[in-house]
Amino acid sequence: MREPTVDEKGVSLLTEYLLLAAILSIFVAILGLSVHDVLTEAQVLRVTENQFADVASQISAFYTDYILLRPPSGYIKTKISIMPEVGDYEYKVKFEEKDDRIFISVNSLAGGISAQSGLGLGKFVLPEGEVLKIKTSGEVLSAEAGGEEKEITYTREEVCPFELKPRLDFIPSSIEKNSETQLVVYFENSNEITEPVSWNITLWNGTVIEGSGKSEVIRLNVTDITGCQNVGGYDYECRAEIFAWIDEKERCNASSTESLLVSEKPEESNPYITYNKWVEPEAVSPGETFEVHLKLEGRGFVNQAVNLSTVHVIDVSGSMDWDAIYKEFNQTIVPNVVKRVVNTTDFSPNPGTLEIYAYTTDKLSDWYYDLSCFSSCDSCSPPPWNGKGIDNSFIKLYVNGAEVGMDYSSGDKVGKRYTASNVRGSYTIEVVARAPEQINLTIFVKFNGTVVLNETIRYTNYYEFNFELPTDVDFSYLKISDFKGSKPYWFVDGSFCFLGVCAHYDCYYKDNNNDANVLLNIWVVEPSGSKEFAYDIKRDYWYDTKYVYENSDPQEGVYKIVVVPTSKVPETFKATVYLKRIEAAQLAAIQFNNMLGDGDFVGLTKFSDDASRVEVNSSPLRYMTKDKDHVNDLIRSLAPNGATDHADALYYGVKVFPIWNEPGNNCTDCINNTRPLMILLTDGETTECDVKNYFGCDLCDGSCDGSDWCQSGANQALCVANYIKNNLEINGFEIPICTIGFGTSLTSNGQELLKDIASPRPDNNEPCYFFATTSEELLEAYKTIFNIFQVAAKNVSINESLNVTLSGPFEFVSASATSSKGNPVNLQVDNLPSSTVIKLNIASIQKDETIELIVKLKVKEDAEEGTYDINNEGFGVSFIDFTPLNYLGQETTTCPAGSTWTNGKCRMEIVSDKDKVTITAGEGGEITLE
Repeated sequence: MREPTVDEKGVSLLTEYLLLAAILSIFVAILGLSVHDVLTEAQVLRVTENQFADVASQISAFYTDYILLRPPSGYIKTKISIMPEVGDYEYKVKFEEKDDRIFISVNSLAGGISAQSGLGLGKFVLPEGEVLKIKTSGEVLSAEAGGEEKEITYTREEVCPFELKPRLDFIPSSIEKNSETQLVVYFENSNEITEPVSWNITLWNGTVIEGSGKSEVIRLNVTDITGCQNVGGYDYECRAEIFAWIDEKERCNASSTESLLVSEKPEESNPYITYNKWVEPEAVSPGETFEVHLKLEGRGFVNQAVNLSTVHVIDVSGSMDWDAIYKEFNQTIVPNVVKRVVNTTDFSPNPGTLEIYAYTTDKLSDWYYDLSCFSSCDSCSPPPWNGKGIDNSFIKLYVNGAEVGMDYSSGDKVGKRYTASNVRGSYTIEVVARAPEQINLTIFVKFNGTVVLNETIRYTNYYEFNFELPTDVDFSYLKISDFKGSKPYWFVDGSFCFLGVCAHYDCYYKDNNNDANVLLNIWVVEPSGSKEFAYDIKRDYWYDTKYVYENSDPQEGVYKIVVVPTSKVPETFKATVYLKRIEAAQLAAIQFNNMLGDGDFVGLTKFSDDASRVEVNSSPLRYMTKDKDHVNDLIRSLAPNGATDHADALYYGVKVFPIWNEPGNNCTDCINNTRPLMILLTDGETTECDVKNYFGCDLCDGSCDGSDWCQSGANQALCVANYIKNNLEINGFEIPICTIGFGTSLTSNGQELLKDIASPRPDNNEPCYFFATTSEELLEAYKTIFNIFQVAAKNVSINESLNVTLSGPFEFVSASATSSKGNPVNLQVDNLPSSTVIKLNIASIQKDETIELIVKLKVKEDAEEGTYDINNEGFGVSFIDFTPLNYLGQETTTCPAGSTWTNGKCRMEIVSDKDKVTITAGEGGEITLE
């Protein structure tokens, strides 16, 4: 057999190579097709994921917008595009919550493709601390969307636009059965109420009173005490509750209660205290604050239960004819400045002539009136406005901050004129007028002869300060002085004194219209409407000048001090109103008498060098009476003269009481069941004393002449006072002495003596001594003396334990306690690990006095929802301790109903069904996919 040649071998190898190459080509082709599919699919997945992320981002953007807008109520709807497929993939869009965070998720139904966008926390802390919970819900299937737009919606339930704080008051709060009281409806935050409100009041007997509005007064005739709680003897506590809501928003509501004391025998009614506790508002969210209120009230009959037998011992020494401060005023006066801006380039690019006029056509002749005194004085020059009303100085004109202008008059026009040439640019015009009432003020501007501003406005520029002289006293003197910065246009020179020689002028005019020292013009408008310029000049020994208003026969009624600034610069106004000391004393004593009841007695002793009782009645009760009007007339007749003998005053003061078995004044039974009281009012120190033996006191050495401090007279007075306080009783009561030092002439010696003379106050055991420099302070002293004998309970202490702990849902913010009568309240806060304890200590609480404790708490941001008790209850945990009094005002061991004698006091446990608070998530709204 022939062997293959070389050529044949080559062919064979080539054939094998070609076959192998073909096989490899098929493999490569198959591999290429496979890689193409893989790469194509990867690209589709990337695009799908990106589009899923776009959908999530679109919804995330709307979510953020909704959070920022967050309307209090209503909804927001926005369309979003949902394609049926992305890269042949159907998908689902939905909100997801993981822990405390929210996500928007887009997931394919097959293939495991997904995208997420984090939306942050599901709650948001607002700047004021409130935490809002945002709810999310809903999902969308792309296949169901069918390529149509779907909605993402924000909804939020309507919230309360303001908080309701309804309140009730009974006036009076203690009444006899079958008599009337006023039920006062009001809202503590009435200024915050912007929508109509309605309310129902449920009385103790089930009667319901319906009403609406922010306030109302309802007269009640209380005959039915069904449902009232007996608090001892013939006394009943009747409670009323008010439930209030915002119209058409009944879920916005609140309630509170108030009590009324109803007695079948007021003359035997023992005073007591009552309390009310509640939380406001009752529902809060994390981060919000709320208040815990505890209101303690004194109850009892002011005039019926125990009557007073009061002796006024009033100083009528010569210094009581001196001035006493009645009112003081001090305020910054800000002028009414009319400001306008004119830019000449608005009318021409070139410089030109600018003319500015500021004027009025009103005369104000009621204010700037003629002086009759000039008509009788041939040598006197009258003011320039005599017969005209105001003059050119009435208006001041400022341009670019500087005062400018010449006097301008044309027909009825009076004011200022300013002209400048070659001007260009912006000019600020300011105008001030001395206008004590409304006027027409015109600003007229021309540039190059063309009117560029012509404006007339209704303008005023004044302040009013009011005071009233009541009808209680026949006032014989009124002075207003100490004006700061005041100079009138003109004045009457009443007197000129030098070295004791005085010259008097009828009328004198000084041309100080544009004096730089004229800062304010001042008038006194009398109750009749008469307007008096405060123009009188008084010069003292050193030639000091003072402008005053004086009236030797002042009318009763309201006086107005009208103050007008004279420039654009704010100024401080000061003024002092003076009465005579004796008339301020008369007013205070009479107003004290007017507070007394029909069963109260009153008497009067006056003193200066000597003291004397004033006869007010007939035998056998010559010096005391229930006829307060008669005593008031006698007080009005007191006239000052002489020195000051306090020992005489005290001796004849206590001699007013009918306990001395003397002819015409020997009827102790006439003032039976009354409580004695002496009120000593003086404006000076002891300067005189009689060498007499009063109750064994014989300390006056006869050396005092009435001109200076009398030490032996002070010793005598203190000895008499101690005898009265320590040895005399009426109806089982000691005779207390309250002293009042009045005026500015009392030195420390005089004040210390009055403090030593004074008895301990029945409400707090402090000396019953008051120092008053003004008439208002004197009136307040008498009012306080009246109130301290109207005590409902003494030695009051409150221990309020709150559920505020380190690990609890609340944190303490603040606590405050106030008295409705301004009495001091001692407050202490103890922050303990297991509670927060609020402690109050009050010397006494008066009848009709309210002590209110307000504790502000905050809900912690991580607090769980639920209803929580705020009060830690328990007889020894939250309680009120107090010393009870009987109807005569004497301490007793008999506790009122609802309290128990414990450790030397009566104790009431603090319990309430209105001291719970509910924590709910903040109404931040809900966002849904639909």
